Amino acid sequence: MSMAFVAGALTCWLLLNRTRNNTALPSNAAEAFTVLARHGSTLVPKQGIACEIAASTGRLSIGDFIASYVQWSHGRDQRMQSSLTCEGDPLLSCVWVFGEAKASEGWGRFLHFQYDRRSQAIIPETLACIDVP
Repeated sequence: MSMAFVAGALTCWLLLNRTRNNTALPSNAAEAFTVLARHGSTLVPKQGIACEIAASTGRLSIGDFIASYVQWSHGRDQRMQSSLTCEGDPLLSCVWVFGEAKASEGWGRFLHFQYDRRSQAIIPETLACIDVP
């Protein structure tokens, strides 16, 4: 299976999932999701890892973050929320977050990254994954 197919399928799934929930999707979200899928094997620097995904291995890739989102999305209920926002041009600073919004005991998992539209590359040293209880 080609990476282009995987990137396209993931982007379509994410876009359809967001559309079903009647949530506005930023105009550059499809581009950001596609780039993330294409760079799935890119590792988050050790200093950027503050999420439980990497607890057993000490390593975390963009693909691991995507897999945690897909796993989480299968158990969604009304309190679950996700978003992807990017600002800037041509250097986009993006944050993808998903989690549970509750008055108490809510949580969120964040992936921060910068994407250079000119080179169509994620800047690896800007990757950070953070879990917030």
